[in-house]
Amino acid sequence: MEFPDDLGLCKTCTPASPWQVQELKDFSKSSGGTCCAHHTCQWAISVLKPERTLSNLEGHQAIGVKGWPAFNQEGKYTGPLPSICPHGGHEAVVGRSSNGIFETKQLATFARPFNQYIAALLVNSAVLKRIGSLFEAEKMISEPIKELAEGTEEAEATLPPSAYSRHGFGPPLFTSRRGRRTPFHDGAGLCSPGRGPPPRRITTSWAGGPVLRSKLLTVL
Repeated sequence: MEFPDDLGLCKTCTPASPWQVQELKDFSKSSGGTCCAHHTCQWAISVLKPERTLSNLEGHQAIGVKGWPAFNQEGKYTGPLPSICPHGGHEAVVGRSSNGIFETKQLATFARPFNQYIAALLVNSAVLKRIGSLFEAEKMISEPIKELAEGTEEAEATLPPSAYSRHGFGPPLFTSRRGRRTPFHDGAGLCSPGRGPPPRRITTSWAGGPVLRSKLLTVL
């Protein structure tokens, strides 16, 4: 789960936040999850936006500062995330641009380093059960650890011709909003058969699919 951090009392009110829900805290405890906060700029994005994630994936705690939001008696945020990022701060992303578009629209999608990090956690938790993390060039990079026999080289991954037509064919479905057409996404990746019309969906079974599916359902 990912959502902006709960920063508590502001000038006019205390905004609602899912991190305030006791049932969520109870679920995290019962499922062995960890709640962590981090500054978005660690994903090589020069913006001031405190984020918070909750997961029981192995290695998730390395994403940032572990701990639920804490407040003083006045309701003001006291941590655990420092108020200033390691870079010394960034310009806040607020308001609208000159053409009337909200400035936060640029953050509507996750940064690529963030996606790579979460993907690595999934792979390590479901398959390798280990995590390798590096902090390079002011951004977090996480890669699965691979072991090769001494004197051997890693072979280049190739796909059989049948793989390119395994999940369907043709363009995906499109959605229309205010006259603008955009490709449909179901959250399962660009190759998901759910992106196409039902008659063109191909769900050929893979021997390892049930095992991987059961492991993913365990950690999600």
